[in-house]
Amino acid sequence: MGKAGEYNYPDIKMQDAIEFVTPIVKKFGGKISRDGFEKEIDKHGGRLSNIIGSLKGYGLLEGRGIYRVTELAQTIILSPLSNEREKAIGKCCLNYEIMSIMYEEFGGNIPEKEAVSVFLKEKIGVDWSEARKNAASLLNLYKGAIPYIKTVIDEVGYDNAPPLPPPSIGIDEIRFGDILIRLPSTLEAVETAKTLLSLQEKRVKSQENPSPSTEEG
Repeated sequence: MGKAGEYNYPDIKMQDAIEFVTPIVKKFGGKISRDGFEKEIDKHGGRLSNIIGSLKGYGLLEGRGIYRVTELAQTIILSPLSNEREKAIGKCCLNYEIMSIMYEEFGGNIPEKEAVSVFLKEKIGVDWSEARKNAASLLNLYKGAIPYIKTVIDEVGYDNAPPLPPPSIGIDEIRFGDILIRLPSTLEAVETAKTLLSLQEKRVKSQENPSPSTEEG
């Protein structure tokens, strides 16, 4: 996998990752040996260890020796509901923390490569050489991830959320002091809430610890 500072990023785009796990679901019943997977990889080309690492990072694959697809992978490949598939893809992209940090920085906009270099230098803390080395790869990944990340973030949003209605049947309400969380009583809702809370944590940290100005006076 690629690495920018302390953050890993995948060697393959999300759509390529889906192509790699699809035969595991459809041909091999959701699990495959390392040797069997290597034969599948050879049909597409690529380095086995890097691809497996990227798939695990996305949250599509788990295990050692015998690999199993995750629930996210099954949702992406088997669900007949397009919004459910897109949201699962968004969650996979956000499993790479640097994608969520980039979304905090650029939102749904596609930045220029130079802007990504500056982001890596100022926000991630790498030197210019590493920033320029990683900028193109990260930009390519981010372009493909944006629409799917939006399906996760826009489902709740941060700044313009409507007033909360009274809790209804099937909605859990969690209170702790001034904190109020309402969400459906499903594991999927819990996973989505965890993703959104992680993004909010990064947002608050970035506001409390802004990057130092590049200008010296």
